[in-house]
Amino acid sequence: MNVMRKIVSILGNVRRKGRIGGFVDSALYAIKRGSAALLDDEAFVKTYYRLHTGRRLDLRDPVIYSEKLQWLKLYYRPPVMVSLVDKYSVREYVASRAGAEYLIPLLGVYDSPDAIELDGLPESFVLKPTHGSGWVILCRNKSEVDWPSVESRLRIWLKRNYYYHAREWAYRHVPPRIVCEALLEDEAGRIPMDFKVFCFGGVPEMIQVDVDRFGDHRRDFYDTSWNRLPVELKYPASGRTLPRPSQLDRMLEVASALAAPFPVCRVDLYCVGSKVYFGELTFCPDNGVASVRPVEYEFLWGEKIKLPNVRTL
Repeated sequence: MNVMRKIVSILGNVRRKGRIGGFVDSALYAIKRGSAALLDDEAFVKTYYRLHTGRRLDLRDPVIYSEKLQWLKLYYRPPVMVSLVDKYSVREYVASRAGAEYLIPLLGVYDSPDAIELDGLPESFVLKPTHGSGWVILCRNKSEVDWPSVESRLRIWLKRNYYYHAREWAYRHVPPRIVCEALLEDEAGRIPMDFKVFCFGGVPEMIQVDVDRFGDHRRDFYDTSWNRLPVELKYPASGRTLPRPSQLDRMLEVASALAAPFPVCRVDLYCVGSKVYFGELTFCPDNGVASVRPVEYEFLWGEKIKLPNVRTL
C-alpha cells in the first residue's frame, strides 16, 4: 500500500507537466472510469481513501474531518446538489439566496467549442466547463490565445464525467457545457485572490487563502476575525499574514446564506475593491483526502460536522 501511495503521489505531480502530464491525466481518468465496472462507490471510496491517506476508512462511526467528508460523499445525496455543483445552474441559487449582484457577469453558455464566437467576446474572459472542478482557462488577451489548443482542451473536458475522479455523486448528473464569464482583475490588473469560506451547518468557521497557486503553492487559514490559524491542509503555510479583506464581513454573510442548508460547504468568493463575487460551492474540499497538520484539526473540524441521521444513497 505504501508503494501504491508513492505511485499516486508521483503521478499527481507528473499530471501538471505539459504533454506528458496530459497523457498521464488521460490514463488516470481511463483507469478510474474503468474501475466503475469493478467497484461500487463505497468500495472505490474506501480504496481511494486508503491510497491517499494510508488509513482505513471508518464509515460506521466516522469521527475525523476526512472520514465524515467520505461519509457525506457516499450517503448524503439531496437532489439539489446536482444543480449546485453545476457552474451554470448554481447562478440561480446564488441569486435567490444571496443576490444577483454577487454573480460574475456571464458572457455565454455553450454546448461545444464550435459555438463560441471569439469575435463577439471581449479581450479577456474565463472559460470553464459546468461539470467539473479545477477546469479553468483564463484568457487575458484573446489575440494571443492558441485557440486550437484551447478547443482541444475543452473537447477533452466535455467528454469526461468528473464523477469518476473521486466518485462525488452529484457530478455524474451535470450536463456538460461551457460557461464564459468576465475575467475579474484587481486594482493592479492581477487575478484577484479567492477566499474559501468553510461553513459547518451554515456557520462560517475559517477562511482558506491560496498563495501563488501556479508556482510555489502555499495555503493559509484564518478564523472569521482574520487571525492566522496554526494549521496546514495539503500545502504548507506561507509564513506571512495577509491584510484583512475590506469586505470580510459581507463575504461571511454571503457564505452563510449559501451554505445554510448543508452539514459542510466551502463557499469560494472574490473580493475586488468594494465588490464581492461568487466563485463556486464545494461539498468535499480536496476530495476529503488532503493531509491536515497538526492532526488535532482533523478532530476539531470533524466535531463541527453534524451528520444527518438518514442515509440517502
